[in-house]
Parts: sequence; structure tokens; C-alpha cells
Amino acid sequence: MLKCDVTVDDRDRDYCEWESLNATCSHDHVIIIRQARYGRMRVGRCVGQSYGHIGCGSDVTDTLHSSCSGRQHCHVPVISLYNHRSCPKDFTSYLHAAYDCRPGYDNDDFDSIVRVVVVVVVG
Repeated sequence: MLKCDVTVDDRDRDYCEWESLNATCSHDHVIIIRQARYGRMRVGRCVGQSYGHIGCGSDVTDTLHSSCSGRQHCHVPVISLYNHRSCPKDFTSYLHAAYDCRPGYDNDDFDSIVRVVVVVVVG
């Protein structure tokens, strides 16, 4: 007998306009943004009806990458992406984001270590 388990991956999902992306990885892993789009890509949890405006959206991968990749924690309110919209402004947009947790250390922790080392070496 073939058994198929379906699991929802919280690291690849839609975030509605009133929500935030809250990405977290374990202590020895960091976030790597795989893809991110902001708009009205399809009818679903965040967009109830098309009203003739489905399929529009902007690639915001670089924006989320600069805010999140290489960090252990990341918080991005979806509404903060409003200036990236390519859909009519009168319609609700949402964020679809996908990320992985990869082995590594938080950029902020690394920056702190480098500053301490520089102070010790110079001091």
C-alpha cells in the first residue's frame, strides 16, 4: 500500500496584507530567501475574488534577501512592500515567500565578532 503524507511547509507560503513574514531558523542555521513575489498572483486565502485583476505581481526576492538572508530571525510586515506593487492600488495584494534554513551563523553575530576582534587587535 502506498502512503502519502502531505505536510504544509511554513517556509513556502502566502502572507496576507495584514500579516508579517516571521522567519526563524535554529541557532546554527540562517535564512536563505529562495523567492518572493508581492501582488495578486491567484485567488486563495488572501485574495477572495479576482475582480479581473489576478496574475499581477512584482518580484521582491532581492528586497527580502537583503532584509532576511544570512540572519537567524527576520520580520517583514507585508504592508511594508506596498511601494513594490504592480497591481491596481485599490485591490488587496499579498506576499508569497519561500525560504530555507541552511547551516551558518547570523550575519549580525558575525559582525559583532569582527568588531570585537578588531577592538582587541587594535586595542
